[in-house]
Amino acid sequence: DNANLEQTVTVVANQTASVSFTNVYDAPDNPSPTGSLTITKALTGDTAPTGSQFTFKVEGTGYSKDDITITGAGSETLSGLTPGIYTVTETNLPSRFAIDDNANLEQTATVVANQTASVSFTNVYDAPDNPSPTGSLTITKTLTGDTAPANSTFRFIIAGPNLYSNTVDITGTGSETLSGLSPGIYTVTEINLPSRFSVVGLATQTITVAGNETAAVSFTNKYTAPGGGNPVRYQVTVNYYELGTDKVLHAPYSVKMNWGTDYDLTDRSQIDIDGYTWDSVTGDDITGQINGDIVINVYYTANGEVEVTEPEIPLGPAPTEPTATEPTQEDGIIILDDDTPLGELPKTGTSPAPVSPFAANNACLLPDPIEIALKKEDPDEEA
Repeated sequence: DNANLEQTVTVVANQTASVSFTNVYDAPDNPSPTGSLTITKALTGDTAPTGSQFTFKVEGTGYSKDDITITGAGSETLSGLTPGIYTVTETNLPSRFAIDDNANLEQTATVVANQTASVSFTNVYDAPDNPSPTGSLTITKTLTGDTAPANSTFRFIIAGPNLYSNTVDITGTGSETLSGLSPGIYTVTEINLPSRFSVVGLATQTITVAGNETAAVSFTNKYTAPGGGNPVRYQVTVNYYELGTDKVLHAPYSVKMNWGTDYDLTDRSQIDIDGYTWDSVTGDDITGQINGDIVINVYYTANGEVEVTEPEIPLGPAPTEPTATEPTQEDGIIILDDDTPLGELPKTGTSPAPVSPFAANNACLLPDPIEIALKKEDPDEEA
């Protein structure tokens, strides 16, 4: 009141002039305190599906909202509402839910400052008609006759109401139960019998399955072993060879076993052999069931390289070249190698002496030169 929006001031050198403006603030009237509203959802009837959602629309003093949701049974509270009358409407009920007979889809509530008003909606859930209770069927396998091979498998096909079809395998003597079957008549047929088994009784049976009950059928098979019941024995052999040469490195393992017997030759196929390293296995399976002779070949490789040395063969003295013999002269007669020796020279007026056949035929065999001395003529001897 003592000021105005315009003032004047004189500014003097080396001094600071000033002006002052004063404003008065008049706050608005304080709003009324707010209140709250709680919406509660209750469910009755059959067990409702999990996750069912319920939607509500709320309108009141200066307020409108149509997407308030509650999941299942529970509640939702709205705060900061201006006091007054509010209308709450349930919208879009899920399938198979209905409003309770004692309620309706729209309710009103008065919100008071600093207080919480409430409305409650109850829905009844009507589940679909329950199907007829289901039943079960047990199939039992019994074996007679000779001792059957272990792990023999028997197969059954099952047909029933509503195009029901199934396949069941039973190993050896035992049973299998099928559950959740619609009540009705079922047909069970045994198929693909293993070798040497025969059906005792019927291979196809019918049975009625009732709700909450277990029906049962039983199938019996007779087994006839080879040899008219006498066990048939087969040879099992494990050989040990050097790889690449088939050299036998160890005495073979050999045993006879009854037909249908389970066997496991894992240990026999991995024995240690001095100087060799295991390499590989060929032949029949190492494990299985005897149905014939079994032959397994185990191969090894030598450790390192084996050097093979050719033995030396002793030789005789080297041959020498023949030494030429110098011609010799004795009493004026010289005979060289390869010359045929002559007999004694005849005296004057006589015929040559015959040559020795032995000397003539064997002269080439004589190793050294042969000197033959002839009788020297005596010049004083009479002719």
